[in-house]
Amino acid sequence: MKNLWLLLCLLNSSCGYYHYSNSIGPACFPGDALVATTQGPKRIAELKANDEVVSFDFGNETFTIAKIESLEIKQASYLLELIFESGTVLLVTADHPLLKIDSGVKAYQRADTLEPGHRLVAYNDQLVAEDETISEVNRIEWSQPVYNLKVRRYENFVVHGIVAYGY
Repeated sequence: MKNLWLLLCLLNSSCGYYHYSNSIGPACFPGDALVATTQGPKRIAELKANDEVVSFDFGNETFTIAKIESLEIKQASYLLELIFESGTVLLVTADHPLLKIDSGVKAYQRADTLEPGHRLVAYNDQLVAEDETISEVNRIEWSQPVYNLKVRRYENFVVHGIVAYGY
């Protein structure tokens, strides 16, 4: 499988830097997960190094732009389905950190520790941080690749409106 990904990258000279890994660690999101970019939402599987994504700046408590350093591709046997009160649905690997807000304090927390009622930092088009409340968490079987972004400077990105750690 690793050789297949490397071959695909070599054949596609515009693919940017991809890293395929079968190691244990956060892998994150299905290929069709929508990431907020400077050109509007794009599928995570289509992104590449140096693309610009929306990122949360902790210092200013607002959203800004950051560049992708690399795209990582892994396999996952299951994902968590986070359903929010707004109707937003986010599929994510259990070990991926998302930005939670609790009593005004923002901190990353693994997806498998999140529960209904927890609030996550969310993005709106005015570059202002809001929050989304989880209403339901489900485990679903999965057999396709999952993707993560390594993002420069702020080390996070927005996927389906939710701030995710990007390392």
